[in-house]
Amino acid sequence: MFLICCIYNSDSKGNVKRTLPLNKDARKAIEQYLAVRPITDEEHLLIGQRGALKRNAINLILKYYGDRTNIKVTPHQIRHSLGYTLVKQQVELTTIQQIFGHSNIQTTNIYTVTTAKEVEQALEHIEW
Repeated sequence: MFLICCIYNSDSKGNVKRTLPLNKDARKAIEQYLAVRPITDEEHLLIGQRGALKRNAINLILKYYGDRTNIKVTPHQIRHSLGYTLVKQQVELTTIQQIFGHSNIQTTNIYTVTTAKEVEQALEHIEW
């Protein structure tokens, strides 16, 4: 079974709808979730007692688990972490741009910022 994820964010710039493939770990997690999720006619993946989960509910869930693990996490931080990880894995910037739906490559460039730790590690091996 090949699941695809249709990403539609009504708050996004331009209300752009995109379809992206999911990797095997994401597909497995969704399949496991769907196996225990109550059967419903709801077309949204993440649902609560009153239908599709809204942005605020997702933020509260992340805050709850973040507080329990002492990690501050938001949807934006997860997105930024993915972008940074893709850059570190040397994925082409234009591919990252497509994944994130950026119309301007300069927006995608924010994920190429070098961290202070990376600068320190690079300089650690310099011999004078």
